[in-house]
Amino acid sequence: MKKIRTNIQKRLYLLLLMNFVDGIATYVGVNYFGTTEMNKLMKNIVTDLEKLIIFKLLIPSLLLIFVITAFRINNSIKHSKLSNIVVNVCFYIYTVTLFAHILWLFIVFIKF
Repeated sequence: MKKIRTNIQKRLYLLLLMNFVDGIATYVGVNYFGTTEMNKLMKNIVTDLEKLIIFKLLIPSLLLIFVITAFRINNSIKHSKLSNIVVNVCFYIYTVTLFAHILWLFIVFIKF
């Protein structure tokens, strides 16, 4: 069970890092290379660095602290397995999303 928790915590930290890198890459692309944000919820946020930091770093960091704290309090194996599944799904979806953003930036850089 401890291995599952450690795995989940590592993935959560990686998700936080990927979220931040995604935010910076999107900010650079939108503000300096004329690309557009496709996510309608983030469209007004990615042009404002302060809002971007709040939504891509501060809020996810607070959520991470909350999840890890809750995880330490609840030692249930059932909870650990479910958390592992949810975190893995989020991790893989975000990995694909981040690679799509990296490909998109690569194409933008080639055109300039």
